[in-house]
Amino acid sequence: GDGYMICLGDQPNIKTPTYDVLLDAFSSNPAAIVLPFYQGEKGNPVILPKFFRADILAHEEPEGCKRIVQANKDLVIQVDVDDPGVLQDIDTKTDYERQVNPA
Repeated sequence: GDGYMICLGDQPNIKTPTYDVLLDAFSSNPAAIVLPFYQGEKGNPVILPKFFRADILAHEEPEGCKRIVQANKDLVIQVDVDDPGVLQDIDTKTDYERQVNPA
């Protein structure tokens, strides 16, 4: 099925296999909203079915597609991934240094 994977530009640590796992889940459920979870915490990227195209293009919130997800909880599939990168974002030089050289 066709859909949209919303990837955030400040999350460079997501592993390639994580994208594959999410795409596989969406391919099996093309009318679902697919969300990655790491240790019980929701992350990104999210995959939305193609019928949300107008909603995606119309949204203006800085929180990405959170409103679409919250309004369609019945369509959500949670995919557990072994990748902390789905939670990590880099907004500052300190964030970058902490993630490149973790203590």
